[in-house]
Amino acid sequence: MPIVESFDFSEDRLPNLNPLWDQTTETIDISTLSEGEYVLTGTYVLGTPLAMLLDALPIPALLMDESYVIIFANKACGNISPDYRRVENRSFSSLFPRPKEADKADILIRKVFLSRKAHSYEGLLEIEGGKIWSRMHLRSLRRDNQTSVLALVENLTLEKRQLLLTKKHEEQLKIAQNDLERLVEERTAELLKINEELRKAREELEDRVEERTAKLKSFNEKLRSEIGVRRRTEKALKDSQEKYRIVVENANDGIIVHQQGKIHFVNKRFEDIIGYSNHELKSKDFFELIHPEDRKAASEADRKMVSDRSAPRNFTYRVVDRKGRLRWLDIHAVAVTWQGTPATLSFLTDTTSKRKLEEEVLKIQKLESVGVLAGGIAHDFNNILTAVQGNISLAKIYMPGNGKALGRLKEAGKACKRAQSLTNQLMTFAKGGAPIKQSASIAKILREACEFAVRGSNVRCEFVIARDTWPVEVDEAQISQVFSNLVINADQAMPHGGTIYVSAENVVITNENGSTVKPGKYVRMSVRDEGVGISPENLLKIFDPYFTTKKTGSGLGLASTFFIIQNHEGSISVTSKEGVGTKFVIYLAASQAVLIQDVPEDGGIFMGQGRILVMDDETSIRDLTSELLSMLGYEAVVAKNGTEAMELYLEAKKTMKPFDAVILDLTVPGGMGGNEFLQQLLRIDKNVKAIVSSGYSNDPIMAECEKYGFKGVIPKPYDAEDLSRVLRRVMYGECA
Repeated sequence: MPIVESFDFSEDRLPNLNPLWDQTTETIDISTLSEGEYVLTGTYVLGTPLAMLLDALPIPALLMDESYVIIFANKACGNISPDYRRVENRSFSSLFPRPKEADKADILIRKVFLSRKAHSYEGLLEIEGGKIWSRMHLRSLRRDNQTSVLALVENLTLEKRQLLLTKKHEEQLKIAQNDLERLVEERTAELLKINEELRKAREELEDRVEERTAKLKSFNEKLRSEIGVRRRTEKALKDSQEKYRIVVENANDGIIVHQQGKIHFVNKRFEDIIGYSNHELKSKDFFELIHPEDRKAASEADRKMVSDRSAPRNFTYRVVDRKGRLRWLDIHAVAVTWQGTPATLSFLTDTTSKRKLEEEVLKIQKLESVGVLAGGIAHDFNNILTAVQGNISLAKIYMPGNGKALGRLKEAGKACKRAQSLTNQLMTFAKGGAPIKQSASIAKILREACEFAVRGSNVRCEFVIARDTWPVEVDEAQISQVFSNLVINADQAMPHGGTIYVSAENVVITNENGSTVKPGKYVRMSVRDEGVGISPENLLKIFDPYFTTKKTGSGLGLASTFFIIQNHEGSISVTSKEGVGTKFVIYLAASQAVLIQDVPEDGGIFMGQGRILVMDDETSIRDLTSELLSMLGYEAVVAKNGTEAMELYLEAKKTMKPFDAVILDLTVPGGMGGNEFLQQLLRIDKNVKAIVSSGYSNDPIMAECEKYGFKGVIPKPYDAEDLSRVLRRVMYGECA
C-alpha cells in the first residue's frame, strides 16, 4: 500500500504552496559542489563527484529537473534494465505504465518541487522493458535558486511476491485446519452415537441386529471419507513445503544451517559461492571454510549469538572457495532451533565483486589526485623547457662553423627532448585533458616503439600483426610511449635474454563477449614476455603511481600507460604467473577516418614574413618567441595577457597594420587566457589566424583546436623548427 495514499492527487485539490519558499524545508543544498558539476537540464555530466556518488549507490537513483525530466540515471538502474540510460531526457511520469499511477507520480513530483518536502510513493515502475514494484523516495535538491528532485528506488517486487505467497499458504493451512477440526467433531459425535447404540444393542441384541449392521456400514463410509480428507490435507502440506523449498533454492543469497560448525543444510546458491557440493559441505565444518584470520572471531561471534539473542547478528568474513580463491561474504545470522537443538541460520551475500569495484574506484581516485599535481608540474616544467629548448635552437643557428660547442648544444637539445618525454608522462595524469589524436597505423607504431625499446639489449621482439589491421585514432606519441613502457618492463623481466611476443588483430566486440569495452570494432594488441612474472600481491598495484619493485624505477611507466589507454577510451588488462611470464592485452577502437599518410620531414627551418602578435604571461617565453620570429623573418609584437593583446590588435587594425597571425598562451593566471581572448576576437575578425600554445599539451582545446576557432596548435616546449612549421602551415596553407 503506498505510503502517500492519504494525499489527494487531483490537481484542483493542490494547495497554494508558494509561501512555503520562505519556510524551513527538507531540501538538500548541493551548492557546495564545485562549479560546473551540475546541469539542470539535459543529460547529467558523468564523472562528477555527485554523479560518482549516485553511481556508487547500490539502489537505483534518478535525478529530475524542474521540468520533471530525468537528467540522470545511476548504474544501479541497470539492475532493472541494461538500457536504463534511455530514460534520460524523458518525463518522470513516463516510467509508470499504468495511467493512474503515472498521473499520481506527475502530481507527486510537482508537490515535491513546490513544497520541497520529502515524499515516498509505491507503484509499478518500468525502465526500458524492465518492470519492478517499487517504493520511490523523492527528495528535492537545491543548487543556489535552482531545484531538482532525487528519486531513490527501492525494489519491492520480491517482497510483494513473498507476501502474496505467504498469505496464500496461510489461507490453505487455515482451510485444512478447519476441515480437520470439523472431521474430528463429526467423528467424536459418531463415536458417541455408536457407543449409545451399542449399549442399546446389548440390551436388545436380537431385535436390533439389522439396525446395528446398517449403522456399521454408515460408519465405514464416513471413515473412508475421513481418510480421503486426511490424504488431501497431507498433500496440501507437502505442496506448501515444496513451494518454500523452491523459494530457498532459488534465493539470491546463500542459506546455511549449522550447529557449532556442523553443517545440516545449504541451498544451491551457497554451493555456487563456495564451489563444494551439498554432500561435500555436510562433511565439513563451517568454520573451516572461513579464512584463518577471521575464523576465531567468527566462532566466538556464533557462540555468543546462540547463547545471547541480543548479540550482534551481522558480520563480514572472508571465506576460501574450492579453488582457493578469497571471497567476501556479508552474513546475517539468526539463532534457531533445529531438530530440538540450538542452531544458527545464516544468510550469506557474496560481496566480492562489489569490493573489487570499490577498490577499482579508489585506485582511479588516487590516480586522479596525482593527476592534479602532475598537470601543474608538467605545465610549469614545459614553460621552462620552452625557454631552454628555444634558446638552444637560437644558439645553434647563431653558432658559426661546426665546432665542439655546436655538438654540445645538440646534446643539450637531445636532453631537452628526453625531459619533454618525462613531462609528457606527467601530463598523462593531468585531469580533464584529451590526447591529440589522428588516424594512424598501429602496425607502424608497434614496430617502431618496440624495436627502439629493445635496441642494444639481449632481447628480441617477434611480431604477429595482421596485414589488414584497421587504423586507430590515437595520439601517436602517447601510444608509442605505452608500448615502449611495456617492452622495457618485459626486457627488464628477462635479464638473461629472451623473446617478447607482440601481436595485433582486428576484433568485433558484442554484448555477448562480456568485455569491459563498449560494443564495436577494435584492434586487440598484446605484449607477452617469458620473464620472472609478477606476484599476485604486486599485480594489484602495478598501475598505481610511483609503485615500483626496481631500485632505479620511477613508478610512472605503467601508471602513465593506464591513463593513456583510459584517455583513449580503450582498456588494458594483465595476467601473470611467476616463473612463466606476463601478458598485457590492450583494446583500442578502430578508426573510421581515412589513414593519414606519413609526410617526410627534411628537418629544415622555413622562413616567412608578416606581423605576429604573441600573448604569453611568461616574460622569458615572450622574449624568446619574439627573437625566434625575428630570426624567421617575421615582425613580432608581444602582450602578457588577453586584455593587453586586444588593445594591441585593435590599434593595429585601426592604423592599417593588421596582424597576419596570433600565437596565444592558453592559460594566463589572473588574466584573460587564449581561448577567452579568441572568442572575443572572432566577433571582430572572423578570419583571424590563431595558433594555440600551452604547457598543458593534452588540454581538450589542444586536442581539437579547430572546434574552438584556432587554425593551428604548437605545444610547449618548442624550438625554431617547430615554430616555423606551424606558421608555414597556418599562414600559407603548406604542409611543412
